[in-house]
Amino acid sequence: MKKIPLLFLISTVFVFGCSNSDDDFSFEINQRDIEHSEIIKDAGSVLSQLCPPVKKANSVNASYQSDVVIGYESKNKTGSWGDEELDLTKPIKEAGMLGYRSEKYGWTYDIEFKIKDDRSGHTHWIYVGGDDNGINGFLVAGKQESLDFCKINATMHDSYFLPVSVSE
Repeated sequence: MKKIPLLFLISTVFVFGCSNSDDDFSFEINQRDIEHSEIIKDAGSVLSQLCPPVKKANSVNASYQSDVVIGYESKNKTGSWGDEELDLTKPIKEAGMLGYRSEKYGWTYDIEFKIKDDRSGHTHWIYVGGDDNGINGFLVAGKQESLDFCKINATMHDSYFLPVSVSE
C-alpha cells in the first residue's frame, strides 16, 4: 500500500484572521490562493473596517482573482474542441477577467468575499481590489441588502464603490 504524505490529507481550506481593537475576524481561503495570503489578509482588514458586521457573519470565504490568466496556443489548430493538445511553449495572456472591475477601477486583482448571514438568509458579495501599488477600492456588488448588512447609509445603484488606499 502506498503511503500518502500527511500534507496531502490536510484540508484545502486555510483560516486566516484579522484583528482590530474591537473584535477578531476570521475567514477561509482556498489552498490555491495561499501564495496571495498577505494581500488577502490586508483585504480582510479593509473589509472588517468598512463592513464591521462581517465579524458576526456565519461564514466568510475569500478568493483571489487575477485580471490576467495564462492560456496556451493549440498545437493542432484544426482539431476539434476538446481534442486539442496545448503547446506549453506558447503562452497567451488574456486580460479582462475581472470585467467591469478592471475596466472601471483599473484593478489587476481583487479579493472576492462571499459572506453568509444566516440571520437574514442573504449571501453578500463584496470585493476589495487593487493594482501593483496596493489595494485601492472596496466594492459592494448588486444588492441593497448588502449595503444594509454593512450598515452603509447609501442607495444601491448596480454597485457601491469606495476608494481606499493600502500600499504594499
